[in-house]
Amino acid sequence: MTKKRNWLGIGILLVLLVVFPIMSYIYMKAGFDYQVDARDELQELGPLPAFPAQTIFGDTLTGKDLGKQVRLISFFDPSEAAVLSTSGKYLPEIYEQFEEVDWFCMELLVPESGKQALENFLAEKKWQDPQ
Repeated sequence: MTKKRNWLGIGILLVLLVVFPIMSYIYMKAGFDYQVDARDELQELGPLPAFPAQTIFGDTLTGKDLGKQVRLISFFDPSEAAVLSTSGKYLPEIYEQFEEVDWFCMELLVPESGKQALENFLAEKKWQDPQ
């Protein structure tokens, strides 16, 4: 009985010290390789063309305003039900995730026809102009 216990203890120790780290390395390496491959697919598309547009808070946004920050620019028409069902679900989650960092900015560009629906959307989500 004691020999069985010794072998069981050695087996458990071997699993903890050898098998788990090897499995962890393989799993982490696969994730790293996936990220490297995904980043290799990214490419520079060139300069952003000039497109003056008005943000949801009334500011005019141009290509020069974008700078080196990470910006999520969404052409948002809240008067369309399909837009509210998809963007209305995901944009608040993205906003909450990045609202505390200064290198990320989310711009929603809205046509004139959607101004009233936008005000209702902003009031419902309790978003406010960060400036």
